[in-house]
Amino acid sequence: MPTEPVIALTKTLSDGRTAVVTVTPTATQVHVDGTEYGNHMGPHHAFVRRPGIPDNIVAAIGRVLLTEAEAAQIKAVWDQLQARRPRDLRSERDALTHSLRCAEQEWSAAHNRCMDDGNWPDPFHADAANEQAITAAADALAAFDHDHPEIAAQLAAERDAAVARRIWD
Repeated sequence: MPTEPVIALTKTLSDGRTAVVTVTPTATQVHVDGTEYGNHMGPHHAFVRRPGIPDNIVAAIGRVLLTEAEAAQIKAVWDQLQARRPRDLRSERDALTHSLRCAEQEWSAAHNRCMDDGNWPDPFHADAANEQAITAAADALAAFDHDHPEIAAQLAAERDAAVARRIWD
């Protein structure tokens, strides 16, 4: 299994500095002119849209924003390195759970932005894009649990043991 960092992307930022994104089997790092500007235990961070950020930005690593093509390039290198690692089903499930929580938080953030702008939407209004992301993440987690019931059973047993320990506190 490779342990050396692989340079996945080099980009020039709007202020002329150079960002270099390196990927290892466990993390992605970005350095700007030699100084670390961010890292992530995955290919890149989910990006929460903020006012003033161009529409073509879909991901970030620390403070360095990524376009769809750049995010895909980094993800491809990440996937190649991950294919060489032994599977850790527990971590895979944790990542799927994290993706679901991120999708739910993006829905909530979009709703809050509407309220902050004075547009008081119905709290049960349809938000097709974010609801689709939530559904996709929930379906991926359900499919994983269906394919690996031993992990779900292990988590349930750990939860039950933790509850039993706390009963006598």
